[in-house]
Amino acid sequence: MEKIEHGPLLKYHILVLIAQYGNATRVAEVLGLTQPTVTFHMKSLETYYGVPLFEHFGRRTILTDAGKALLIYAERILTYVQEADRVLKEYRETIKGNLRIGASAVPATYLLPAWIAFHYRMLPEVHIATNIMATPFIVEQLLERTLDLGIIAEETYEPLSVNHALERVPVCTDRLVLVYHPSLHLTQKIVAQKEMTKEALSRLPFVLHSQTSSTRQYINRWATTLGIELHVLFELPSAEAVKQAVVSGVGAAILSEMAVRQELTSGMLKTLPLPAEGTSLLVRDISLLYHRERYQSPLFDYVRRSLLTWVPNFCEGQTVS
Repeated sequence: MEKIEHGPLLKYHILVLIAQYGNATRVAEVLGLTQPTVTFHMKSLETYYGVPLFEHFGRRTILTDAGKALLIYAERILTYVQEADRVLKEYRETIKGNLRIGASAVPATYLLPAWIAFHYRMLPEVHIATNIMATPFIVEQLLERTLDLGIIAEETYEPLSVNHALERVPVCTDRLVLVYHPSLHLTQKIVAQKEMTKEALSRLPFVLHSQTSSTRQYINRWATTLGIELHVLFELPSAEAVKQAVVSGVGAAILSEMAVRQELTSGMLKTLPLPAEGTSLLVRDISLLYHRERYQSPLFDYVRRSLLTWVPNFCEGQTVS
């Protein structure tokens, strides 16, 4: 949490830091104050509310039950104040400032880097901080106001149920496609027939994501729907690792079309249509998430509108310049 220097708010910040560090001297060091000043504000807060908020055990200080109740509101108050400061700074500077984006693995790896390059040419004074994280953490941090925007991949046939406080805007779809190296010998007969049957799929050696990944869960449900068992050579933790294994000539894979676009265009990898049955399970939405109450400053509004315009073109393979 950033340092709060406003008079009344400083008392709440001290309360939050006491809960974190349990020591008034350490809190004084963090805030650049003297220990007597911190103690004064602690007593002042107790006087204002008329109840004990702190308990002292030697050098250690903890919150009373009343202090813990106030802590919930103090954290919220400080979060809102910090967000207000940051948003108004964005407003003062027009299209300048900082924005925090959380993205799930596929959009973070294959979509955001290209968008950031595009955005940087347009607005070099804007700093975009991005983090790769699982969707539940993106939702949590958007609700806590520690992220400004989220970009996630989710099932199109059963959209993620997100908190009503968040706005969810699907911007494009991402398909999972079968890819293989041209040298993979088991594909020769299949290529000649120009089709991928269930029987052929069960004979292909696959390199797949690890079981914990959302992509693997899509693939498992799809294979179950088709009534087939995939022959898995080995599992790898990321789409990029799976792709590099297939590029090296080891097995076939089912990957995001976004992840293999360049390799398919260059001929480094090949693809064949999958059986029509169950293919809806291999299509997912790329969606934008943000808090409904987040003030849409010029910077926030620019980034939101830019993503809503740019991402669909990118998903369709169009170059935006």
